[in-house]
Amino acid sequence: MEYTVAFLNDGGGRILFGISNDQIVKGVKLNREERDNIRLLINNKISDCVQPAVSPNAYSLEFHQVFNKSNEVITDLYIIEVLIKPPVDPTIVYFDNKDKVWSKVNGGKRPLKGPAIQDFILRKSLIKTLTKSENKRK
Repeated sequence: MEYTVAFLNDGGGRILFGISNDQIVKGVKLNREERDNIRLLINNKISDCVQPAVSPNAYSLEFHQVFNKSNEVITDLYIIEVLIKPPVDPTIVYFDNKDKVWSKVNGGKRPLKGPAIQDFILRKSLIKTLTKSENKRK
């Protein structure tokens, strides 16, 4: 859930399963029942492990078919994509179920600690203040 929290805190992102770090498509072998179980698992994990609560509209889950070199579908082989959408309110700070704040970094995520959490919250508060002052000018 660290990546989910990091993406919620920093404007969204994608989590892909079935593609290696060196960008080779491997796929994940899944039948219909297993895909349904993964949907439930991801929905439950996000609702149980992210604070504050996240709307189901804040993310989407897709199973993309994998094709062979002849451009034929490989039966029951998928790339799983979890798309974390940019939050409606960018000033909210999200935590995991261990009360950790995560942030995106190049190629990954990192936990924020001590003063870094404070700076992160202050930056988000500044966004809220600037947004309010812009709205007053309109």
